[in-house]
Amino acid sequence: MEDSTKVINHLVRSLGVSAHQATAFVEVVQEIVEEHVTDDVSVLAPPLIVGRFGDPVLDRLAMRLEDPRWTLPESIDIAPAELAAQLRLPVDVVEAYPIVGRFGILAKCLDRLSVSDEDAELHLRMLDTWLGTYAEGAGREFEVLPTGSRGAFRGWLLDRFDMLSRYGYAARIATEYDDGLDGLAHSFDDGRRPDLIARITDDGDTVRRDDWLVIQHKTTAVGHNAHDELAVLVDWLRAELGDRLGDAEVHGLLIADGASLLLERALRERAFGYLSLAAIGYRHWVRSHTRVSVGGDPDATAIAYPATLRLGSLAPVAG
Repeated sequence: MEDSTKVINHLVRSLGVSAHQATAFVEVVQEIVEEHVTDDVSVLAPPLIVGRFGDPVLDRLAMRLEDPRWTLPESIDIAPAELAAQLRLPVDVVEAYPIVGRFGILAKCLDRLSVSDEDAELHLRMLDTWLGTYAEGAGREFEVLPTGSRGAFRGWLLDRFDMLSRYGYAARIATEYDDGLDGLAHSFDDGRRPDLIARITDDGDTVRRDDWLVIQHKTTAVGHNAHDELAVLVDWLRAELGDRLGDAEVHGLLIADGASLLLERALRERAFGYLSLAAIGYRHWVRSHTRVSVGGDPDATAIAYPATLRLGSLAPVAG
């Protein structure tokens, strides 16, 4: 099943639902799984298992399943403390690397489709049938659709720049008149150009009023190179401002469509912020406002992510 049309027809034939019902469901469930994965949430709904290699929760699941006395719980959509006990992991690790399962996906679908309780069972059957199309040997892998160009995202973000206050970054774009530099087009002596430079307008958890903020945005999943790029720009701005900086700090914020585990650790070490395109609503906006295929816009920081893990990776060892 290489495209959504074949999957929709499969749901219609298998369950007797209308083409309209099947189409709406397939579009929503694809969107929800995409949003989870690109928001760095692993999806564990066998046979669909999608996550980042190195995720300690997925790694522990694979290890536990090698024990013939242990089986995968019917649902992993349980409290972190309960899942931590099942996997013998610290609770804070389970909370730091969230996973969503079959019932978690179903709940999101019911909510987004505004489905009544009496139709929940039908949608569970649709979900199970949709998940079944990813079974080993079906020739189908989950594909995360691209979100378009960086230029398109830049325009979207600038139109809604005040939304960053919801994530602890109340800010405005720096201007020549107020700040001595153009936050939309500033370049450093070596020719590097940050995507955006902003001034913090209100205190947050990690920032203070009048601090500076360097923002880099990507429309792909990115790896450690994105941290290196952001760190250089933050250091350049700090050096350029010199005595003008006063008591203010220079912070870094990366916005991207997913991050590697190595990148996450590097960002934490420098106290840089990170927001995913899914978390700020851009993925949902793209899917809601276009029906045409959009091409990706990768650069040197992009990585091949998310990685699809085969069901065999989480199967107990025979014998």
